Amino acid sequence: NNIVIVAWYENETVMFTGMNESGDVANEVETEQVVHDASYTNHRFLKITAYVQLRGSVPAFWHQDTSTMVPKPPIVISRSDPYYSTAAMHFNTLMSQYGSPIYIFNLVKGKEKKNHERQLTEVLIQTFGYLNQFLPLKHKIKYCGFDMSKYSKTKDKRHNVMEKLEEIAKNTFKNTGFFHNVNIGSYPDNIKSVLDGVGLDKYETTAKGVYQTGAVRTNCVDCLDRTNTAQFVLGKVALGHQLMVLG
Repeated sequence: NNIVIVAWYENETVMFTGMNESGDVANEVETEQVVHDASYTNHRFLKITAYVQLRGSVPAFWHQDTSTMVPKPPIVISRSDPYYSTAAMHFNTLMSQYGSPIYIFNLVKGKEKKNHERQLTEVLIQTFGYLNQFLPLKHKIKYCGFDMSKYSKTKDKRHNVMEKLEEIAKNTFKNTGFFHNVNIGSYPDNIKSVLDGVGLDKYETTAKGVYQTGAVRTNCVDCLDRTNTAQFVLGKVALGHQLMVLG
């Protein structure tokens, strides 16, 4: 089997942080993980699978003051968007490109002694909560918040960050699925049973295969270390299913 990972950058970090007037966000990257069976040389019989995930800055009008040499530059909410119309443009673009649901995987801290990152989480929760009022059930934005730092510092030794990320990744995977161009009816029963376990009935299935519907959108503050870790686990969970359907 051959594995190809392609990352496509929409916006560069140096341009801005947060969101612009068109609903574009900083650090916006689409990553597609493609796995195919290289034993087939005839493209008519090529078996191929793909999984797409996203990353991007919190869709709000905010920035960090990087002119000061401090470890954590202050986060400033530059202005409010009372009807979240610009954020709506952002999510509308995602839905038109990737389908539904869009699954927000937010790694920004939810609780702090000093209000720093938390204000981004608050804005994000307010944003999708407001927008979901106007979306039909099947198109509602899904949300999962996970404070990796707090979880790792707990005294409970059963709290393993990577295991928790894998649990979350499996749950998001049930909501989006992945692309594979093999007719479901041709799979052995053991593979069908596993696919049923991850919500195969929710996938967009055709005679030619199965399509991914929706995508996970991961963010932290700068969309780097925490986001990299989470996306690694999301890709790992997807890879297991991709290899399985290829036999």
